[in-house]
Amino acid sequence: MSTLKATLEKIHTDFEKTVPDPILEIMHRATNGLIVSGLAGQAVHEGAMMPDFELKDSAGNTFSSEQLLEKGPLIVSFFRGFW
Repeated sequence: MSTLKATLEKIHTDFEKTVPDPILEIMHRATNGLIVSGLAGQAVHEGAMMPDFELKDSAGNTFSSEQLLEKGPLIVSFFRGFW
């Protein structure tokens, strides 16, 4: 049985095989730029307390993390997509 980390690493490796080298270079350069700038280090990490936030739903209504937490535990997932 593979671990989540191994599964994610395989997805990443397989994805990189599909991206043309010039595009992959741009993506790696952007990622390295975030690391060098220090912004990557300021990101919320696994197990950290998530700061309170407000977002709009698809209908334009604002909701907050506080409102969601009143209903029970909250899982936040960031999906960037493959563009």
